[in-house]
Amino acid sequence: MIIKAGDYTCIPIETFIPQRELPLGWVEVKEVTGVFVNPDTNRIVITGRPNEEDETHSCDQMSCTSVEHTIYRGRIQSE
Repeated sequence: MIIKAGDYTCIPIETFIPQRELPLGWVEVKEVTGVFVNPDTNRIVITGRPNEEDETHSCDQMSCTSVEHTIYRGRIQSE
């Protein structure tokens, strides 16, 4: 796809990013907007947009803010 913008010709960056295949059993989560890790406490918080059909998402339980939803909150096991 080539986009003309005045005197410039633009090619979307996706054209240059190689498409990768995910290992069997893995899926890409496209609704994620942030991944936050605290290495001192081994905590992780993933924010994003929950699936509209997800009846299990509870903003009260996940401590969502008015700006962003919390998709996952937990600990990372260190080796």
